[in-house]
Amino acid sequence: MVAVHSISISKDKLQYWSYNNLSTIIERINNIVLPDTNKPSETSVSQIATEVTVQIWSDDQFIGSGTIISKNDHRYEIITNSHVLRSGTNDSYVIQTHDDTFYDAQVIAYNSQKNFCWDLAVLSFQSPQKNYKTTTVAPVNSYGMGDSVFVAGFVIDNDQQELETNKKSNHAKSNKFLFTTGKVYSILDQSLMSGYQIGFTNMLKKGMSGGPLLNQSGELIGINGRHAYPLWESADFYKDGTQASEEVQQVIDSHSWAISIETVLQFYQEIQNSSINTSKEIESSTSAIQKSTTPEDQLDLCR
Repeated sequence: MVAVHSISISKDKLQYWSYNNLSTIIERINNIVLPDTNKPSETSVSQIATEVTVQIWSDDQFIGSGTIISKNDHRYEIITNSHVLRSGTNDSYVIQTHDDTFYDAQVIAYNSQKNFCWDLAVLSFQSPQKNYKTTTVAPVNSYGMGDSVFVAGFVIDNDQQELETNKKSNHAKSNKFLFTTGKVYSILDQSLMSGYQIGFTNMLKKGMSGGPLLNQSGELIGINGRHAYPLWESADFYKDGTQASEEVQQVIDSHSWAISIETVLQFYQEIQNSSINTSKEIESSTSAIQKSTTPEDQLDLCR
């Protein structure tokens, strides 16, 4: 069972409610779609993933994936990871949708502020002429150990050393869409400091960060962002500042991880309350995170 603080959405401040009220919370977040009762097939889930997963570019370089989470008139919002944006060469980003259309993106927020160190970010783009599918948010606590899950994202092609990136039309040639199946292996009692909480067996590759973690109904239960067996070795800390045990650390290192939809919704509401960095604050906050090299430094930033 997931032990996550329950929340309600308020335009004025964050309050704590029971999960019984979370459907009301979700409905109040910029037209995020609630689930229906029909369960699609795996093929249908793959199609859903294809339509809601986007590529993110910075200075003609592919830097990661994102998930279309909401729509308001012609304005779409993309949820991704903070580390995806930090990997860009500048603060200018472009969204590539599944139909290979490109849109200039605006940074709404990304989370690098004290008290909120979730590895999440939000971009937006305008599409007056084309309509795109948005993800359906899964009910709270609707996933459990052993559940079948699906992940999606775009993989960086490491074999292609030189890319023709002078024209945006060439972007689509540089990486491929990957959709993988697996099962939920672990749900931490509390999230890690960066927000990761759902461990799963699906293959996750470089470039897939920011893509969706979907259940069998094609509903969003998390945002991918951490693959198994990372190149670096460092201790993980929970959001309360305690360090993961050696046994838990082995589980963390050997599985892929996503930030739960509960944390995503809480982050999303903080954006509504303007409590998280806006694009004007990104540069200074990014520098602070990049200069932080030890777990202790990261912990100080997150308190």
